[in-house]
Amino acid sequence: MKLSKHNERDVSVVSLVGKQVSSSTYDEVFLNCTDGYCVFDEHQNLQAFSSDFPLLYPTIRDKIEIGMSYADYMRVFFQHSAVRNMGSFDTEDEWVEQALTIFEQKTAQHSHHLHDGRWMQINMSNTSTGQWLFIAMDITQWRQSQRALKQNHERYRSFAHLAMDWFWELDEELKYVYHSDHKLSLTGLDANELIGMSRIDSVQEKAMPSEELDEHNLALREHRPFDLVLAWREPDGSIRHVNIVGKPEFDQDGRFTGYMGCGREVTKEILLQSRLNHIAEHDDLTGLVNRRAFENVLNERLRESAKLENVATLCFIDLDRFKLVNDGGGHDAGDQLLKDIAELFCKELGENALVARLGGDEFGVILQMGINEALDQINRLISLVSSTPFDWKQRKYTIGASAGLAAIDGQCNDISELMSNADTACYMAKNAGRNQAQIYVYDEYFQDPVSLELKQVNLLNDAMDNNGLMLYLQPIKPIQYETLHTHFEVLLRLKGQDGQVKSAGEFIPVAEKYDLMQHLDKWVLLEALDTLSSMKQIGLDVSFSINLSGNTLSNKESVKVYQSIIEESDVLPELLTFEVTETAAIKNVETAKKFIKQLKDYGCNFSLDDFGSGLSSFGYLKNLSVDFLKIDGSFVKNIASDNTCRAIVSAFNQLSHELGMETVAEFVEDEETEMLLKELGIDLAQGYGIGAPQPAEEWVNFLLQNQSKLSEAG
Repeated sequence: MKLSKHNERDVSVVSLVGKQVSSSTYDEVFLNCTDGYCVFDEHQNLQAFSSDFPLLYPTIRDKIEIGMSYADYMRVFFQHSAVRNMGSFDTEDEWVEQALTIFEQKTAQHSHHLHDGRWMQINMSNTSTGQWLFIAMDITQWRQSQRALKQNHERYRSFAHLAMDWFWELDEELKYVYHSDHKLSLTGLDANELIGMSRIDSVQEKAMPSEELDEHNLALREHRPFDLVLAWREPDGSIRHVNIVGKPEFDQDGRFTGYMGCGREVTKEILLQSRLNHIAEHDDLTGLVNRRAFENVLNERLRESAKLENVATLCFIDLDRFKLVNDGGGHDAGDQLLKDIAELFCKELGENALVARLGGDEFGVILQMGINEALDQINRLISLVSSTPFDWKQRKYTIGASAGLAAIDGQCNDISELMSNADTACYMAKNAGRNQAQIYVYDEYFQDPVSLELKQVNLLNDAMDNNGLMLYLQPIKPIQYETLHTHFEVLLRLKGQDGQVKSAGEFIPVAEKYDLMQHLDKWVLLEALDTLSSMKQIGLDVSFSINLSGNTLSNKESVKVYQSIIEESDVLPELLTFEVTETAAIKNVETAKKFIKQLKDYGCNFSLDDFGSGLSSFGYLKNLSVDFLKIDGSFVKNIASDNTCRAIVSAFNQLSHELGMETVAEFVEDEETEMLLKELGIDLAQGYGIGAPQPAEEWVNFLLQNQSKLSEAG
């Protein structure tokens, strides 16, 4: 996409071609090709005007005089309301002050709605001789065309909205006067039987009781529009869901005349959303609730404890010697151990306990009991874990667990602080010899976990100042066609003090906690633009995707900073795609929408990352104008063996294409997955099966070698 400023006409380089004609010829041009004009001299006094110019403003026609100042002209304009669209100014002086600002510009343009109904566009320009030329052009027909175009567009949208499974019309008594007959109504009655029947009665009899049904009936009685989903139970026990839209109709005098409405069955969408909600709230491996859902429940328990309505205990449990199983038996062994542990925890702690997998080999538990009783129960659980060997392929592994407990008793009302307390107690249990549980007790001298974080913060700051950060690139490959163009996602890496390269997941949480993300985002953008520019200069046809954090996206000043940085580089905006996650976008939806719109207008592209992992993914598609939909890897990696995941990926792809977006599948680890994605119509793929993340310079060498081989072959 080209920048708008590149498409603007540069009037400073326009000159006359051919022989200059006499000034009288120019006068004829203005007289015959405009609807009136006037000229003010360099002192802002009226120098000349065409005879038809005053006719545009009948109320001041006799008051326009040669030599009058522009300020006096504007005062007459205001006093006699020369046009319909005078605007809202309290005093004449305010009107004149605003009008005089026009001389601060080289050119200007505004519209006048004349009293005879016509619209005039007034174009002002400052000539090379210092005079100010005002030209009136009739734009009435153009405005009418625009209005007709808008009406046609709105009519088309109305028809599209009504393109559903059922259509119906009601009279002023809310009785059917029409019902489509191409599909049987869920009331079980055909179209003819419904005519003359009350809609409220017919729906009330068959629909399942709900708040939505009550709102449906109330909206009808109050003659309000509605858009809601009702549920019907079929004779076989299954439930069908229907999205119903109703629009009240009124005559020209404002009297209610009835309703127009439609319905579309959305059972599949509801079931899919329910499945997505379950996936979004549960760990894919163990089936336990995940960190997001766990924190939501913990928040609720905190509110209850603040009102002294409940006493509960938070517990963090971290497995000991899990790495031995993972390294010795492989990832399959580690996965099986986690599933076994999850089953054991649920069985031993009972239905009243909420057990969650928080990540890796870390579990969270909320127990509905006091902290001392909880300590006894957790110690019994740890004893059971350590006394139960894990068998894997004729090998026995002994594991253990360390746990930290924190009381949910109203003393601490911040979820982050409460979880930090439990984490600190777990750290104390490990430090005390592992395979035990500890209760959090405040100790101002115990700061080891925080100290570790602060060390990471210092390491990050030092890395940004002393080239300790690195850019890795991972290719995103089109799978429906072949191309010589290569698109990469830019990934951030950190050189540790031990020389090891750390992935983003190891330091980004600390960067988010200590407000370093905007600095990291800016560093990545600058380095990415420099790298992309270098690659273009040596003849490589490449483009980049760059990740944005929620802090950057929700900062109102970020868009100006980013646009300025891109402008100062020699990289075209259309070579850049910014990746945002739903979680990042919803921190401040309105600011995020403006950020995306402005950079899209500038020429950049946007991709919605990890789609499907959030609770409201479908809803945010309507709010965020993106070009690519990046399907969360948890759905993609199992499509070869999981029909549900395959159906979800297919549904996402169809939805994306219907909304004019391309789809990107993450976690493509093998050729079989790539071929299945190609069959489903996915546009692009990314993962280790496509190409592993590597330092930028290694990809440059690889692309140059391939380019050389292609040249030799050609």
